[in-house]
Amino acid sequence: MIGPLLMKKKSIAKRIFLNGLLLAGLLLTQACGGSQGLLEKDRPVQSLPTQKEPNPRAVDLVIRGALEELMGNYQAALLAYQEAQLYDSTSVGLYVAIATAYQRLHKIESAIKVLNQALVIEPDNRDALETLAILHEFRRDYDAALRIYERLARLSPYDPELRGRLATLYAQKGETQKAIQEFQRLMELGQAGPEVWRPLGRLYIQAKRYDDAIRTLKNWVESDPYNQEPYVEIGLIYKVKKDTTALIEWYRQTLKDHPDFQYIREEMTNLLVDLGQIDDAIAMFEQRVAADSSDLVQISQLGNLYLQKGDTLKARKLFEWLVKRHPDDWRVYYNLGKLSYDGQKWQETAKFLQKAADKNPNVPQIWIMLGQAFWRMDSLEQANAMLDRVWQLNTSNPQVWLMLGQTYFQMQQLDRAERAAVRAHRLAPEMFITNYLLGLILNQQHRTEDAIPYFEMALRIDSTDVNAMGILAAIYNDLGQYARSDSLYERALRLAPDDPILQNNFSYGLAVRGIRLQEALDLVNRALQKQPDNPAFLDTKGWVLYQMGRYREALEYIQKSLDIRDTSAEVWEHLGDVYEKLGQVQEAVEAWQKAYDLDNKREAVLKKLNLYKN
Repeated sequence: MIGPLLMKKKSIAKRIFLNGLLLAGLLLTQACGGSQGLLEKDRPVQSLPTQKEPNPRAVDLVIRGALEELMGNYQAALLAYQEAQLYDSTSVGLYVAIATAYQRLHKIESAIKVLNQALVIEPDNRDALETLAILHEFRRDYDAALRIYERLARLSPYDPELRGRLATLYAQKGETQKAIQEFQRLMELGQAGPEVWRPLGRLYIQAKRYDDAIRTLKNWVESDPYNQEPYVEIGLIYKVKKDTTALIEWYRQTLKDHPDFQYIREEMTNLLVDLGQIDDAIAMFEQRVAADSSDLVQISQLGNLYLQKGDTLKARKLFEWLVKRHPDDWRVYYNLGKLSYDGQKWQETAKFLQKAADKNPNVPQIWIMLGQAFWRMDSLEQANAMLDRVWQLNTSNPQVWLMLGQTYFQMQQLDRAERAAVRAHRLAPEMFITNYLLGLILNQQHRTEDAIPYFEMALRIDSTDVNAMGILAAIYNDLGQYARSDSLYERALRLAPDDPILQNNFSYGLAVRGIRLQEALDLVNRALQKQPDNPAFLDTKGWVLYQMGRYREALEYIQKSLDIRDTSAEVWEHLGDVYEKLGQVQEAVEAWQKAYDLDNKREAVLKKLNLYKN
């Protein structure tokens, strides 16, 4: 879109001061005579009013105000202009100067009031109208701004800047047809360029006038054939139309004419990969590399395509060839390090990435992967030393801090993970992943109430993410906010009805409360169909059966759970509870004791032990 209209005329005071340096007579005329506003070609033929003699005191004060304004002393400028107005109360130019000073002092309402007073004196004064429109835009009162721009457009129907502002404001308000008409007028005035073709093309897309959009943007292509942007915009139209065949043909023709258009090549590659035509994508890059074997970026992308296809050997040979061709470029070692990292060859990863870091120590991703490699090799001290280098780089890229936070989270260094995640969130508070990761870390630290706002924000950003829903549902369940918990589980299961973790967790939440037990049993049975040996799922089914009074069956499933994993204090407690119901007190006490040995903070278990031991 065309950007907000700048004050294309200088403030009246500055103009007066600068003109005054050249010609005193012209200064006097502009200082106190007001501004006619209309262009000569727009003004009706009539006898011109006799110019009145300016008041000398007013002129002196205007010059003083102009000087103060130029030096940034807006309060002093305002006082000078206001005093000048005592000697000439009819100069619209003075009103505009006063309003501009108020604007500089962030007193927008006062500026608007002064401009409205000016328009009483001279309703068609363009300086006053333009300044007033800009102030309304600043206040986001787009309706008021539009009314003024429409009025200005009637006064100066051939002014392209006004037409541009009208088009932009109509588009912002969603008045697509009016916006289109204004952009079309600009084209009729011969004022079209990228700042018109791009927004007009997108408005045509909104109106589903795709052919008009393509015709409009082809004007841009013809005007600037070596600029990649209009080709991308036309590709966007085919994407919106979901015309994959036409999109591929457009990209092919574009790359034939402009093989150096890197973004188009990447878009074409992604499209072919998404369509499962990875061999076509590889062939396209192989052809490009054959034509220019010096382009390291293109060759690296070809190697990555080999990897996507699963041809690791071919990728490695290509990357090793790159090392011979570009031994001083850090990226060639990074490629090999990444390849080794993906293959979990940690020593090899460390070797190549250390070389990359020696060539370029300012790439945070290298240090993060080095830290992960050393951690995988059980060298925690070296791992932390590598990761500390990221803090020293102090990047403003939120993705780096996310990657670092995830690494610390994997290493269970939760305090450091939190610090990194907070940095990421501070840089990108409206990204889903920054909120999700910070919530995840806080939840892992058992700071569940602190985690809630981040999961809530994550779901406001992406209302379909079932992972965030499931975790938040579990938190609300633990806090006893069951209505919220159940609502989130039900919503998540509508989106992912076959997710076994959601099925199990909701089932267990219902079982703990002893409600909707048949539904809970159905849910956990569906989860077990997918993961029959999951110990958590087996325990859930055992607990649902316990709550239903089916103790023998409950015993069978809880014992199966412990046969697979015997390190859960909660499951041992459940086993003790089942034995108690079956009248096997000695076995119950032994199971509870095992639970207490694993987690001596379980007060309920201690009470049961004391009850029977006493």
